[in-house]
Amino acid sequence: MFKLPSDDPYRKEEQLYRTIFSSVRESIIILENNRIVDCNEMAVRLFETTKEEFIGSDILNPVYHFECRGNPFSHYLLSASEGNTTMMECSFVLEKRHHKTKILEMTLSAFGTDSDKLILIARDITERVEQEKLFKMQARQAQLGEMISMIAHQWRQPLAIINAIAAQIRLKELMKEEGDPFLIDNLIKIEQQCVHLSQTISDYRDLSNPNKEKEPVILSLLAEQAIHLLDHTFKNNNIEVKLIIDDEITLITFYNEVLQVLITLLKNSLDAARENPLRLSQITIRIAWDEGYGTIAVHDNAGGISPDLMNKLFTPYFTTKNNKEGTGLGLYMSKMIIEEHCHGLLEVSSEGEETLFRIKLPGE
Repeated sequence: MFKLPSDDPYRKEEQLYRTIFSSVRESIIILENNRIVDCNEMAVRLFETTKEEFIGSDILNPVYHFECRGNPFSHYLLSASEGNTTMMECSFVLEKRHHKTKILEMTLSAFGTDSDKLILIARDITERVEQEKLFKMQARQAQLGEMISMIAHQWRQPLAIINAIAAQIRLKELMKEEGDPFLIDNLIKIEQQCVHLSQTISDYRDLSNPNKEKEPVILSLLAEQAIHLLDHTFKNNNIEVKLIIDDEITLITFYNEVLQVLITLLKNSLDAARENPLRLSQITIRIAWDEGYGTIAVHDNAGGISPDLMNKLFTPYFTTKNNKEGTGLGLYMSKMIIEEHCHGLLEVSSEGEETLFRIKLPGE
């Protein structure tokens, strides 16, 4: 524990420091060469440990799994040691609490004039971040819904006209004694595509509705819609998608939220397949009962996930993509939606070239 020498002439200042140290309602940690040499009781509670275990440990020890927005945690430590006061938003995983995640707002600065010591002040903002992300997601959904409604209004009339013209030409061709089968077949395809485009607009508009309540959901139909919404992208990337229905399952849950999570998982598999091109990339979605849970399993052969990354997958701000393509919040938000909003489970396993995500929703 950090302590002023007993013969220090400013012993009263130590007592004042101790009083402030123990009374502040934020977590305070004193670091020396990246080792924790002192902390207040709030820090012990934040990290859900004991003072004996905490003091003396290395703040860069992988056991904390720090993931920070913008830069690695070590970058902020170095900046603070150079005399800069730095602020950051980071998350860490509590190994002893079954990988429970907390998001922290932290400030790092030099401890007085002692350049070897740093003071770290942290506050838990997990609940605030989760609420902000949910609010932003719902606001974005509402804006997207309005935009899609406007697109639907502008597109539906031209699509209806195209469909009517194609049907009229097809009817005239059918009335001929020797109609052109090739022309008739292609006119049918035009009509089908017009209907498909119109339905796709409706699908996306419904997906963007943030105010839908729990409802009976047929998991196989939900999976079919997710595939339908991404079908064009899968085909463009030569990815084979299979849907296997072991059990026909109907649950009372949040349709849009589960659909969004499933789309996130499918897009992750799609991105992994792009990064690890195979002769035949496959994604399999399987619907089945599992010990009282209705499950949607997403299995891919896109290269697997290394063991050192498995514990970080659901950690906020962790991403294997570059900053332009990933925020590091997709899987974190997915897990929060399934486990806290739908009261289910989101699990992952990986072996060799294969990865399996499972959405488990309670059957009652």
